Amino acid sequence: MALKLTATKLLSGALLCGAAVLLVLGVGETTPQPPARYQAITPAKNFPPAHLIGSDGAVHALKDFTGKVLIVNFWATWCAPCVKELPALDRLARALPENRFVLLLVGEGNKSRSKETARLRELNIASAFYYSDPGSELRRALGVRGLPTTFIAGKKGLFTAKFEGSLRWDSPEIKNWLQAVSRSARVPDLQPDSALSSASANLVISPRRTEPQIHKKVRSPSTAPALNTVTNPSGLARPPMTNALNAGRARTVRP
Repeated sequence: MALKLTATKLLSGALLCGAAVLLVLGVGETTPQPPARYQAITPAKNFPPAHLIGSDGAVHALKDFTGKVLIVNFWATWCAPCVKELPALDRLARALPENRFVLLLVGEGNKSRSKETARLRELNIASAFYYSDPGSELRRALGVRGLPTTFIAGKKGLFTAKFEGSLRWDSPEIKNWLQAVSRSARVPDLQPDSALSSASANLVISPRRTEPQIHKKVRSPSTAPALNTVTNPSGLARPPMTNALNAGRARTVRP
């Protein structure tokens, strides 16, 4: 009888130890479904040799952030959905451990740099997250077609996911998914069937696109003058086009 009890205790102990090992190794752990608007990048993209300028004026290469999960958000002051999601991105970055995650809020820079830093101060967003992209070098390398667009790279320096349009970045769903990303070698690429159903919502399209245009007047907040934007039949807004009218004929101006 004593022998039988001892064997049972040993078996129970072995099972508990095995479960603990599996938990530590992450075996059997369920990867959370990615948030809505998730798009897998296939094949994954290496970090392009583009350089960004930080809020302190220092020049940074993306490879400097290898080893951490990189969240790269492209935005502009004239993009209402961009500005709306900035506070949520700031809260997300503050909630995630700095030793595993990096947030880059990539603005247009150049002449827009002073406006961008001023807007971030108005929103009480940490200046350390701000980077500018002179000449839109990184934006072109990653094929950004509209704003806001956010790219996710795993710890090995590969962009494997992107999100087009604004999101509630500080939601538990996104936090849990990003935590799973940080525990894996690359961004999990599971994609629910409905993930892309609203991928273009709140996406401001670059003026380089050439869909038929429908002019529409959109008013910005009362503290700023009204902006003339252009919408296409899909309902996506274009940014205001500076000097876009010449001799009564509209033309596209590169940002």
